[in-house]
Amino acid sequence: MKIEHINISEIMKIKYVSQISAQRYKNLDLEQGLKLNEGLNIFIGSNGSGKSNLVALLKLLKDSISDNTSSKKNGVTSFIKAITELGESKILNAAFSPPEKVDLTFTFFVENFINTELSLWLSILCLGGKLPEIVEEHLLEFVEHLDKVFYYYRFPYKLIGYGAVFDPKELSGYTAVTGIPADEIGLSIIPKLLELTENITDTKPLFNIRRKIINLISDWRFYSANNMNLRRIRNAEPEIGSPEKYLNPDCENLALVLDNLIQESIDFEDQLNVIMRDIVPQTKRIRPIRTGRTRISIEWHLQNTKRPLYLDEMSDGTVRMLCWAIILNSPNLPSLIVIDEPELGLHVQWLSYLAEWIKNAAARTQVIITTHSPDLLDKFTDCLENVHVFESSNPEQTLFHIKTLSKERLQDRLDEGWELGDLYRVGEPEVGGWAI
Repeated sequence: MKIEHINISEIMKIKYVSQISAQRYKNLDLEQGLKLNEGLNIFIGSNGSGKSNLVALLKLLKDSISDNTSSKKNGVTSFIKAITELGESKILNAAFSPPEKVDLTFTFFVENFINTELSLWLSILCLGGKLPEIVEEHLLEFVEHLDKVFYYYRFPYKLIGYGAVFDPKELSGYTAVTGIPADEIGLSIIPKLLELTENITDTKPLFNIRRKIINLISDWRFYSANNMNLRRIRNAEPEIGSPEKYLNPDCENLALVLDNLIQESIDFEDQLNVIMRDIVPQTKRIRPIRTGRTRISIEWHLQNTKRPLYLDEMSDGTVRMLCWAIILNSPNLPSLIVIDEPELGLHVQWLSYLAEWIKNAAARTQVIITTHSPDLLDKFTDCLENVHVFESSNPEQTLFHIKTLSKERLQDRLDEGWELGDLYRVGEPEVGGWAI
């Protein structure tokens, strides 16, 4: 059985983040874990219920992970930079006082011939006036049909006072690792930690898994309508040559990404023009053009016009929809797309198209959407079991858990003709929202 486990580490494909657990983290009650769908995940809840805090957990992991032997830049590690942006010790639930730990677990679904999950477990000590420190980190694999847990490493290993990288051939075999820093995630710096370590165990399974996890997480992308800098998007003329295939969070590289995607996929330009005609019916062609020798911009050709228009002549909503169209319909989708309130600044009629783009993207990759829009939610009535609701866990409404909607529990309302957004509008207890 041990040999089988070694082979699994070489062939397994890490597909998506399947569960997040957290203890004492901000206002979220996630001790029992939140299960995520492989495709579509929609989060709804009142302001202050923790939607942004949940997204921030995923971004913390993405921003802390590096494939470099050292993630330090100007003396500051990626983890410290990310935890500082998140609020340093303010990540600790307000009911607790430093020093106290925030425990986080990120679980990943593994595709192979058996049911397997990988979990990265982090314990972060909040110290009040000092920067938080990582005091414990584990990477483990749960093999369901064996009902066994295999550790790849444990930093630090409490019982013996130092970290341990385990030998998958021998459950009791491990290599002791010292010099583990408290300001970097161990997954990022394992090669550096093992450089001077003697009598190393078989690290091939660990290095295989490490590479796959880092590749998956590094590919995550986060977007928010609030972060789109429309003025700069309109006026941007990015430089040709960079191979960027994803829009930046501010979407200023729109023209460059569009050009790269068209160069890579001869069908993408036609596809984009077709779907944007639903938004602007007079559209003949949207295309990137060279401006000067090294810069690029976008022309928008319309029916019955003598010259092309440019983005600085298009409405805010039209520019936003072009960004969402490229993000969600790209032939190259990231391993996770997270979008906060995509409905902002859009005409209600366009939400049907936006919802269809979201569903199409979720058929190809993992997608997380947060929204307050009942009009957008109406378009997901057929996806109730992909909708997660933030609910108060205590009368003071200082702690929130997350439940997944059940079509069975809402069937009576659905049979009466209610849409999901309707239930959200009237404050249906199963759905949340606000009462009128």
